[in-house]
Amino acid sequence: MTEPRVETCPNCGAPLSLDAKRQCVFCRAHIRTDGESEGAPSPAGAILRTIGMLISEPAAQRVVEAQGLSDSVALLSDAVVGAGQRVRDGGLVLSERAVDIKIYQPAEVWTFNLAADLIAVLVVVPNLPKAKRVAVRDVLMRLDAGLGTHWCRSTIGNAAPGPEPLQGLREVLPHRKPLRR
Repeated sequence: MTEPRVETCPNCGAPLSLDAKRQCVFCRAHIRTDGESEGAPSPAGAILRTIGMLISEPAAQRVVEAQGLSDSVALLSDAVVGAGQRVRDGGLVLSERAVDIKIYQPAEVWTFNLAADLIAVLVVVPNLPKAKRVAVRDVLMRLDAGLGTHWCRSTIGNAAPGPEPLQGLREVLPHRKPLRR
């Protein structure tokens, strides 16, 4: 029996790119192609899929590399994966589609906000395909709807300056202006 073809990482949703150990280069999860792996819950999954989609574009890769952000983006992705795994493994997710942001810890919400800022920076790089810009705009609007609530804004502010490994990235990324529908 042949294994089904996997187009995206079943753990983080990023475009599938494996290293020699059959680990996703974005989240470092060991990839099995039997369909048994669970994805990261929303918003972690949406963030990881979006960053993965953007980073797969040469135009975005050039910006990340030119600004020396490759290691910081990897740390950010690891932190988002960790947040998603914590809530999934803790049995806190009842539905992958309707996840209450309040199940995440303050530092995790702060991290999601930083990731949304990274997405906002990458989506405007020159030569990014229009279809990806449109798709990312919809994701950013959904993220901003959740991260823009009073509870989230307060939580993000109280979690500042954020996890130490991510503070350098926070210093160089501009804060985005949230998108509204």
